[in-house]
Amino acid sequence: MPRSNQGVNPETLLSGVEHAKTQKLAEINNQCDAMLGVLTKSYPGSELLTFDQQKSEAEAYLADQSKPCPLLAPLAQARGIALQDLCNRVIAKATAFSAASGAIIGQRQKFEDMLDACTTPEQVAAIEVSYALPGVGA
Repeated sequence: MPRSNQGVNPETLLSGVEHAKTQKLAEINNQCDAMLGVLTKSYPGSELLTFDQQKSEAEAYLADQSKPCPLLAPLAQARGIALQDLCNRVIAKATAFSAASGAIIGQRQKFEDMLDACTTPEQVAAIEVSYALPGVGA
């Protein structure tokens, strides 16, 4: 039989829901950050800062080989590989990262949508936060 909320202050109930939502949102976001961290764990932070520039240079170079590559040209030279090959690798990795991070962020947003729909602390508690990398399963 459903419990009656008779005699319960609605503000107390709301604050309980809001408190539960705040805690659950922190769990959702922390697990999302952890999953995204898995995608980049093999890179030092300073290299992560160059990802956008690497992708931009690679796209420009592949579209027009006269475009300068101030970051990628020395990287390719240091690795002993052709600039064209490095540009193709950068684009492939960027595409894979975009797909994986998009899937993870989409899961996070779905959890947040579920959370927004909750009206009781029990509904909030029932949300099981579990992320999966694409193609790896739930």
